[in-house]
Amino acid sequence: MVQTIVAVDSPLQSVFAAVGDRYIRSLTTVPSNRWSHLAATFNQSYALEFNARDHHGHLPDYIDCGNNVALNMHQDLTIEAVVKLPNLTSQGLLSKGQFHAMAQKEGVPYALSIENGQVVFTFEDNQGALHQLRSPSGKLTSHAVHHIAVTRKEVTDTADQGADLNEWNIDLPVDKINNKQDLDKNKDAIDTSMKADYVDSKKHGKDLRAKMEAQHKSARDRSNTPNPPSMNNKTTAQWIEMHIFIDGALVSSGSIQPTVSLNGNSQPLQIGRAGGNFVHGTISEVRLWNRALDKGELHQNINGREKGLVSWWPFEDRQGNIAEDRVGGNHGKIHGAQWVKNPDPNASPFNLYLNGTPLVTEVPDRTDALRTYSWGELGFSLGGRREQGPQEPWQGTLDEVRLWKVARTQEQLLDNLFTHLKGEKRDLLAYYPFDSHDNHAIEDEGLQGNHLQWPADRNKPSSILSTAPISSDAAQVRPALTGVETDFHVRIDGAPAVQEYSDMEYDSENNLSGVFKRCYAYIQQGQWKLVTGYKVGNLITEWVSQAQFDPQVIGFIEGAPPVPSENLTLGPVSSADSYAGQSMVEFVEADDVTYSFTRSKENGFSSSFEMGYSAGADLDLRMLIAPLGFGISEKIDVTFGLSGSGKFDSSGSWTDDHTASVGRNVTRDIKAELQGAWEDPEHILNDRLGRRFQPLNMGFALVQSDTADVFALRLAHNHALVSLRMLPNPDIPKDWNIISFPINPRYTRQGTLDGKVGYQADGSVQTDPNYPQAAQYGEYSYFKPKEAYAYKKRIEQEKQELQNFYNNFDTSPLSQNNPLTRMMKSNTGLLANAAAGALGAIVPGAGLAMGAASTFGSLGDALQRDHKLPEKIAKRNLVNTYVWTADGGFFAETTEAMEVTQESTSGNFSYKSDFSSGLSLDINAGASFGFNLNASMGASMNLTKTKSADSTRSFSLNVTADPQRNIYEYQSELVRGSDIYNMVYDETGAPVKMPGKVDAYRFLTFYLEPTTGNFEDFFNKVVDPIWLEQSDDPNAKALRQTRQDGKKPACWRIFHRVTFVSRVLPRFADTADKPPLEQAMRAKNIASNWELIKLLEPFVEGKTDHFAQFADAVRHALTIYHPELLPHSQDIIAYMALYYGISEAI
Repeated sequence: MVQTIVAVDSPLQSVFAAVGDRYIRSLTTVPSNRWSHLAATFNQSYALEFNARDHHGHLPDYIDCGNNVALNMHQDLTIEAVVKLPNLTSQGLLSKGQFHAMAQKEGVPYALSIENGQVVFTFEDNQGALHQLRSPSGKLTSHAVHHIAVTRKEVTDTADQGADLNEWNIDLPVDKINNKQDLDKNKDAIDTSMKADYVDSKKHGKDLRAKMEAQHKSARDRSNTPNPPSMNNKTTAQWIEMHIFIDGALVSSGSIQPTVSLNGNSQPLQIGRAGGNFVHGTISEVRLWNRALDKGELHQNINGREKGLVSWWPFEDRQGNIAEDRVGGNHGKIHGAQWVKNPDPNASPFNLYLNGTPLVTEVPDRTDALRTYSWGELGFSLGGRREQGPQEPWQGTLDEVRLWKVARTQEQLLDNLFTHLKGEKRDLLAYYPFDSHDNHAIEDEGLQGNHLQWPADRNKPSSILSTAPISSDAAQVRPALTGVETDFHVRIDGAPAVQEYSDMEYDSENNLSGVFKRCYAYIQQGQWKLVTGYKVGNLITEWVSQAQFDPQVIGFIEGAPPVPSENLTLGPVSSADSYAGQSMVEFVEADDVTYSFTRSKENGFSSSFEMGYSAGADLDLRMLIAPLGFGISEKIDVTFGLSGSGKFDSSGSWTDDHTASVGRNVTRDIKAELQGAWEDPEHILNDRLGRRFQPLNMGFALVQSDTADVFALRLAHNHALVSLRMLPNPDIPKDWNIISFPINPRYTRQGTLDGKVGYQADGSVQTDPNYPQAAQYGEYSYFKPKEAYAYKKRIEQEKQELQNFYNNFDTSPLSQNNPLTRMMKSNTGLLANAAAGALGAIVPGAGLAMGAASTFGSLGDALQRDHKLPEKIAKRNLVNTYVWTADGGFFAETTEAMEVTQESTSGNFSYKSDFSSGLSLDINAGASFGFNLNASMGASMNLTKTKSADSTRSFSLNVTADPQRNIYEYQSELVRGSDIYNMVYDETGAPVKMPGKVDAYRFLTFYLEPTTGNFEDFFNKVVDPIWLEQSDDPNAKALRQTRQDGKKPACWRIFHRVTFVSRVLPRFADTADKPPLEQAMRAKNIASNWELIKLLEPFVEGKTDHFAQFADAVRHALTIYHPELLPHSQDIIAYMALYYGISEAI
């Protein structure tokens, strides 16, 4: 790279540059008689040349890239390769493993090769079957550079299985029947319509499930295990799409339907080999992606930080036997291949810049004089070329000539555009600032020492005072000590503002570095101007940590369950101990899906044998009565018969059942545990209690966020930290994270249940600084009973709504307005049926018409009705109640929510055959005789297949709360320089409870399902607004990114509310003017409100549903057992009603 500042004396001219056999010329001219910064950059690209022939007994050339599991891309992928092949015979470009290794249950997930001029993409599924996609012949040319790309993508399409009546084209002529003539007239049309609609319905169902049926059939061919059924009555079809691109053009596409599964393998990825074929030619670059790129994304300039890029071998190492993978670390070991210059001219960028701006260039024709011109002798010269002496001398002025052995980026050029170099001499070949006064040589200020000797006096250039815009500041700034004014200086309307900042930039090799820069802001002609990017110096870059950014809030927990910090004091424990972990809330969400498959086969037979006989005779008798020789003749007919029969039956059956099930359970568990630190001994809030363990007032947000690398930028000379910078990490996809945040102390404050922190020495209330008014009754910190019971009441109503939904669920497949439904529910149904039968007998075709009308009307009604169950039957809000006492008691009333979805599909096939034979004989000759014999035999088979899916989702809250139960008073004593705490006892030897410590409290923990209201409360109520707006904490910056002015995402929420607090009451002097209720309780030796409640609890049991009955029960108990407290019954009733959550009193 060449970089210089010039002033051209001649008229406007273009810029020309050449490197080796590469030539470019600018289409823009350089202005004359003014200083300009010119730069030419060239970045030579390299490649690897492979020899596929066995040479000197060695194997053909290839690269072994290892078997990293990340290279097993068995789903979506993109392969990009740049190749130049001298012939187009069978050649292997790359392959992840070798084919037909199924003995090890391994398959090849991808392979790319050339076969007879065709690009061939091949992979192997988990059954060992090969799948290929080929490009057409004639798309590749030998000895030409080709950019080849292959993509593979799995596509999923979901369709509803339910029938749509509107697509059935039902138009029954029954709707037009009004009388008998209409029945007769439309008799044939009714029959035709029935047949047509049957055919249409079959066709509709067939088309709807065609893809799914093909997928199931293929799955049965490959495996004995059926595919799992779809949920929510959806048909899902999946297939694989494949594409081949050559030089940016799509040349071949294919699909595999249904989709197949790939296993991958533990074999290495080899570049230059696929199967038994090796490549013979040059490979310039290979890229692997774990996603299918679009056409416009292929073969673009990349920096290695792109999404989905798994490995990138640019083959720019130029030497050695290792091919660097700049992304995935899968560096390839080179076997035999040789480094060569990249045959692709576009891979070696060649650019010209004027004042840091790229110039539009052209490549001169081969016949152009600039390409055929003799450029003289080999060697380096300034101001002309050397051929038997100086030729074509430069007419103008030069300053700041720099020659680099690396290509500089545009940003690097702008960093040192009109200033001297600041460091960065490592990559310099030569640096001539022309500031030396040596009369014998032009000194090289770089590290190479390439000094230039002055020529003879007659050819020696003149050394003059430089008017170039080079200074120790930006080009727009004129140094105050010089009178030289340049074209880059600007006049401004007032004093400028200057700010220095750190920046990070990449060089041409994608190496990251830190730079210290300066920006200027000023007003010019009434307009605000901003100049950035002036380089002050270099910074050292250190990777120190990671942070998250662009989070999406899924849910949040408003800290651990509340605990009273007045109980967390020194005495029971020392300052070396900790009260951390004494409360915890855990939210567990579990998804359990089970797929079941059942096959049942029943075989049976039956046989029957039947025999019958009959015998009989008919006698025709006449009786003659003639006593006198003549008389009367009487005819007598006599018939008799005999018959008998017998039947024998037998049957049998065999059943064969098989059942298989597979399931998976996914559990998500998030916890919030109490943490904190001891109070500053120099700033103790309540001297009566002493030093407290102060819990942190922190909440936790569950988010899905991206990951960024955090870099520390330090000054090179003293390692002083200048700034911390974050850069996105493209290798880590969006994933789960937890963001901790301080809770707004005016909203809730961990450590104070109700805004109070015990009592002071005089018995007065010690309030938390965030709740100075908490000495009076009100809702402070967690103590918000009205809000708590409003939420609880709403959740109870939701439970009742679920019960009502069940009670009112209509199980009839027909609507209530359907005539058939009304007829079947009416007592006149039988009469109507009878009338229909009579009408059918009287009027031909009427019975058929009414039957068809009823059948199709009911069918249409059943199909048109929405029989789908709602995806969400009820809300999943939860509330749990917990009561803690210092005496060792703990009560918990918890609820778990569960959703169960069951789906079952079955198919049945029955086969039955019957065979029968008979023999009969009849004889009639005066007498009759008959005999018959019948026999039958049958066989049957009944095959049933069933698949079902059971999905269960459960939600639960697990809470533990165990603050310090030792609420006794301690006194400190200094012993040998250490504080020793001793328990205080009364005159009877009983330990004395510390007034102000909590001896009982109740709290409710809520889980509210995802809503946008929770998201709004998170930012408007829960998070500390000062921290959110002003903090430089990475978590605060991340949360600021989640706020949205438009549509707000839904998120779940877990929070706590205290509805009852009891403290040990203060001790009062006899003459003290204290609240009368507390004095009366002390007089009866009742130490706290909790003890008073326990005294009265037996008398109010069963009466908490009605406030009036509850109040009467309290007054009655006070009258009989505690008359001293009766004057304070109103306060006692109000307090106890609040404890029991009686809605009329809240």
